[in-house]
Amino acid sequence: MAFVGYLVTYFFTGMTVHLVDVHLRGKDAQLGSAFADCVRNIGGITALALVSLAVALLASAIRGNRRRGLRDAAADVVERAWLAVTYLLLPIMILEDVPFTKSVERARSLHRHNLVQIVVGELGLMLTSRIISVIMTIIGIGIAVVAYFIAPPL
Repeated sequence: MAFVGYLVTYFFTGMTVHLVDVHLRGKDAQLGSAFADCVRNIGGITALALVSLAVALLASAIRGNRRRGLRDAAADVVERAWLAVTYLLLPIMILEDVPFTKSVERARSLHRHNLVQIVVGELGLMLTSRIISVIMTIIGIGIAVVAYFIAPPL
């Protein structure tokens, strides 16, 4: 089921990439042409889905039965790094009509010196959003507690 989920997600994301590219070139973006482009690239999309499934299984194995601590953080790093890589690979496959292996080579040549920065940036965004979420949760709980204790006298 996870493979099918990845396949469908990447297929429709590929269609979106095609539609945006056509629109930015000043042409009329049509779903039929986006669908046809993704069908032409179905081999690469399938390979991307298979590798994504393998990465998800690896992250699950790293996580183990418990979802706390360093193992969970390591699994999150693996998942986020792969997510950043897919953001590079899928547009290359769709826009340049190249298979999965060629898109990996192309992404490597385009981002040879920046890949670490891209992954670190993605991880930094994840960490920042989690910190903000924790702070907002604490503030929300604080407001609820204060409201609970103030409400009876009012």
